[in-house]
Amino acid sequence: MPSRCDGSYSYVGGYARNGKWSERMNSRKHREQERPGGNLASLVLAKHILERGDSAQAIEVVSPILLNDPQHVPALEIKARAQWRLGLYDEALRSLGALTRLNPQEPGYQYLKGLCLQGLGRFGLALRAFERCARSTSPEAQAATEAIVHLREWQEFLIQELIACDREFRRAYLRDAETAAKNRGFDLGKPQTYHAEESEKRAAHQWLRPS
Repeated sequence: MPSRCDGSYSYVGGYARNGKWSERMNSRKHREQERPGGNLASLVLAKHILERGDSAQAIEVVSPILLNDPQHVPALEIKARAQWRLGLYDEALRSLGALTRLNPQEPGYQYLKGLCLQGLGRFGLALRAFERCARSTSPEAQAATEAIVHLREWQEFLIQELIACDREFRRAYLRDAETAAKNRGFDLGKPQTYHAEESEKRAAHQWLRPS
């Protein structure tokens, strides 16, 4: 079953959360921007901060770079990943859209796109993105392949839950499983079976379960 990284963890080392950290980081960031190679220094700093778990601060570090150059690919990559970790999936998808236009040959963007779409519950589109990455030679190809397996298992579970507790969906699924699933954002990809006995038991449990 896929897990969701919601960016809830935080950087707790040193003075990461007090005023001294913000003051020192801001002054350092401006110094880096003022001299040649400042972008590189800021990118290294932002990547380090992101790896330590402070996604919001990483976005803040790359924001001046993107203000001067909205098409700066390395800064956009850091921003997109930080947005995903924060659970800002729509914003991350916009950043990834810009990245895909700037660098369409990079399949790794499809993996992150799949994670964002999965977080939004758009499983069919997430599977398509994962599959595009899995067919590539990207370092993320293996992770994308595993994500496909996990997401299909998760879909199967959710569909069976819907069959158990949503009579309208159950009738539609029995008439045309693929269409019924697609209308709910799923992508079957392969035939799935309706486990009638198990579903009826779950439906009964819905009535018996205390509120």
